[in-house]
Amino acid sequence: MTIQIRKLWDFNHPEISAGRFQAALETASADEKLILQTQIARSYGLRGDFPTAWHILVGIEPQLQQAGLRRRCIIT
Repeated sequence: MTIQIRKLWDFNHPEISAGRFQAALETASADEKLILQTQIARSYGLRGDFPTAWHILVGIEPQLQQAGLRRRCIIT
């Protein structure tokens, strides 16, 4: 699967985008799941729910060591 993040985003409705990212998690590879989770966190940030966004990001941080080099560059 190649994630097309831009197509999943609706910046006027970040809650809708979060749902799209959540649905995409079902078929995503491990590295893609990390990217999707950063976008879910971003959607919470855009809604002003910074504690939830931070919680998501802290939760995926340990997984970054196993992520492919390209994913680590994108996420970190």
